[in-house]
Amino acid sequence: MAELRVDVSEELEKELQLMIYTTVQNVFEESLKKDLHSKEYLSISETCDYLDISVGTINKWINQYNLKMIKIGGRKFISKKTLIEFMQGFEE
Repeated sequence: MAELRVDVSEELEKELQLMIYTTVQNVFEESLKKDLHSKEYLSISETCDYLDISVGTINKWINQYNLKMIKIGGRKFISKKTLIEFMQGFEE
């Protein structure tokens, strides 16, 4: 395997490390978003990520607005179809 060595200042090295870290983190986040879009059922935390809302908000929607969910062995899930229909009910 070939090796490439480049001498750079400590400051530039830190900047490059941060740039690489940020890029990798963004790739993982985008991958997660794609996974969320391919699922039919989302956990509560996935639902929050999908809609960019807090757990408190989703719990309010469940309790106050009767957003339907599925509960299996203590785990809660919301179907995307149900979520879309729920959201459309608030369209103006």
